[in-house]
Amino acid sequence: MKTIKIITLVVISVIATSCSSYYRTITKLSRNGNAQREIYAKADSTFMSGNIANNPYLFDINSGWAIKRFKTPYKYNFFGEDVELNVMISQKATSVSDFSEKTICSEIKRPLAAPKESLTKKFRWFYTTYTYTCIYPKINYDVPVSINKFLTPKEQRLWSQGDFDKYKALNGAEMSNMLNDIEKKFINWYYRNLFEISIDIIEEKYNGNISQNVKEDVYKQLYNGTPDSDITPYKVCKQLDINLKGNSFEKLYNDNEKKISKEFDSKTSVINIINNTISYELIVPGEILSTNSPIIKSDTLIWKVDGTRNLFSSYTLSAEYRIINTWAFIISILVVLIAIISIVIIKKRNISKHRI
Repeated sequence: MKTIKIITLVVISVIATSCSSYYRTITKLSRNGNAQREIYAKADSTFMSGNIANNPYLFDINSGWAIKRFKTPYKYNFFGEDVELNVMISQKATSVSDFSEKTICSEIKRPLAAPKESLTKKFRWFYTTYTYTCIYPKINYDVPVSINKFLTPKEQRLWSQGDFDKYKALNGAEMSNMLNDIEKKFINWYYRNLFEISIDIIEEKYNGNISQNVKEDVYKQLYNGTPDSDITPYKVCKQLDINLKGNSFEKLYNDNEKKISKEFDSKTSVINIINNTISYELIVPGEILSTNSPIIKSDTLIWKVDGTRNLFSSYTLSAEYRIINTWAFIISILVVLIAIISIVIIKKRNISKHRI
């Protein structure tokens, strides 16, 4: 039987039960393109006492990051939820792309820990326009049952990233009905994958095949169509015995409980990566021309980033701003003044010649 690589996904705002980790990331861009980054987090007592082995961040902080611990934690509002933060790391770079390139972390964490950033510029005489792009790539995972069998690409984007542009014609009631329908299909997809993980593990230990009809009957009896369904290898084994009128599957589970639990936990461990929340703040040194940031405070753009945003596709942060080239105005004014003075001098000379 083929080995299935699987990541079990948290149901947004419905199924999530594990604790989230929160990070406040501030990136400040300078006029010359240099960047400075600060990342705030909540660390445990061992890290706060000086032991950096238990690092609260998603990546290795030994690569040039300065650490600042706060004696008194401060509260930061993460989009309606107050969270205590007690440590900050900081680093400077000649380019925003350096942060991603120098980040050391596991591949499973990279889509959230090391987004691909770039800053490009277009020179105009009086202004220089800069385009900042930050791409959180799609989380790399394989699933037994594709999300495409349950949600269209448009529905996936709406559910994970909140793209409502194509639904402006809907009123509140219509929007509610549509989201409820998407939620049901998403939950079905979630539990279907939970079931397939469990069946895969059980069949591997069982050294035999379970007919598709039996699988479907078991799934229908375990999945009740709501987020409170309970599908685990143990529950699947019990239901298999009930349907087949025996006790071989529960015995198989009891004989291999530790192995089965370890394998199941391993295949669902990525839920901890998905369940991280980042408040990403970008401070720009010029006039903001356009952005997809939902929150703009003066020169600061703020996005909410978490594993659900790049669950089905890449999540992109973008901003365009311009900086006035003061020197260009000064040179232009000087050129105009010199031209005016030159014209005046020439006219005076011509007048003098005519008088002579």
